[in-house]
Amino acid sequence: MAINRRESGAARSLADDIRARTDREIVALVLARPDLARPAPADLTSLAARASTKASVQRAIDALDEGHLRVLEALVVAPAIPPRNELGHVLRLLGADQSDLPKVQALVDELWTRALLWRGADGTHVVRTVPEVLGASVAGLGAPYGDLRPGAPVPSESHLRRAIDGAPPAARTVLDRLAWGPPTGLMPSGPAGATAVRWLLEQHLLVSVGSDRVALPREVALVLRDGRLHRRTRLQAPEITARDVSARVVDAVAGGAASDLLARVDELCSAWGAEPPRVLRAGGLSVRDLKAAQQVLDVEPERAAFVVEVAYAAGLVADDGEIVPVWAPTPELDEWSASEAGRRWAVLARAWLSSTRAPHLVGKRVGDSPANALGADVQWPAIRGIRREVLVELASLAPGTAADGESIRARLHWRRPLRSAALLDGAVEGVLREAEWLGVTGRGALSSPGRSLLGVNALGMPGPLDATT
Repeated sequence: MAINRRESGAARSLADDIRARTDREIVALVLARPDLARPAPADLTSLAARASTKASVQRAIDALDEGHLRVLEALVVAPAIPPRNELGHVLRLLGADQSDLPKVQALVDELWTRALLWRGADGTHVVRTVPEVLGASVAGLGAPYGDLRPGAPVPSESHLRRAIDGAPPAARTVLDRLAWGPPTGLMPSGPAGATAVRWLLEQHLLVSVGSDRVALPREVALVLRDGRLHRRTRLQAPEITARDVSARVVDAVAGGAASDLLARVDELCSAWGAEPPRVLRAGGLSVRDLKAAQQVLDVEPERAAFVVEVAYAAGLVADDGEIVPVWAPTPELDEWSASEAGRRWAVLARAWLSSTRAPHLVGKRVGDSPANALGADVQWPAIRGIRREVLVELASLAPGTAADGESIRARLHWRRPLRSAALLDGAVEGVLREAEWLGVTGRGALSSPGRSLLGVNALGMPGPLDATT
């Protein structure tokens, strides 16, 4: 990517900051945010303009783990970091101490590398679109006094603390309810509640933001939280809870599951070759036909849906495209059936790992109705990344070591804190279950073929997987 590097004066904006970066730092930025290079920008000013757009910043923030996100939130709430990188205020907001300073400094540097921060002569600043993307309520905090009461003097922290300490019990209850967010509430209808809120308004601990709504200013919330943004901030990913399982047992269990899957895919294709089910008008497989497949395979409904979806992902069954379409085996089935077991498994495993379809959603309500197998509602691109993240976590453990599913979910919540917790929990549970059915894992530990699968996918080239038996 050829970029015209135009010089400018002292760095006073993101554009100036990016123009002042070295070639290696520009490469690091583009690797961290690949959307900035598609299409290639004409010069560094264009690159900076793209890096500050709301859509690009949204993608960058969505990719942050909890450590980076909490530091970024602290930088939004804190004033600009002075040129000497004095991070004392940021540490206090994070609830961290001096021992965490090297880690926090590293996170700040990485946020700068990703152009979510820029550095000028007066210190380090947050890119202007970051607060917009994070939303009005950063870390559950409300707006500052300056926004809620423009032009009015801002009470000092000591004044706020004295007022809070002297609050009547009913008023303190209101403050505690708003302290950790959401920072706004309705005026109470009862006389006791109304009296408490009126006292808080008179003490400037609440601000009226409408005829029936009040808001807790950011400065008051921070005093109530003892200066912390969150009750608990984890700068490091939580540890995986693991147990030892014999590597030989893991591979034996995984091998049995792989053989079972191959047999069931054969059974499904044979049944659909003789009596192919109809394609629903809206696409997908009917509930009745999925139940028939379940009976043929003699498995539970979730596993039947998985076998159907894996066979489809591997290109072994498909819509035949006729006037009255049916789900039928494809020509690829003959070559697949003639291959040795290891290669047949490799086709299914690779298809599962790279598929953007989520078999665990089959039968779950998506929108107004339950999702059908092979239907559009099971298409969910995020599942591919979640699969890989789960396997990477399992691969971080020694062979023959099984992970507790709850700790895997906790790790992924830390890595992607902005994802819906309910959706992520369901996805992780589904991936762990499917990995066992596929033989990628055995007894909760990554199998030898599973490690080969992940290695081949990560390198983007054939390798040990082709010889897996």
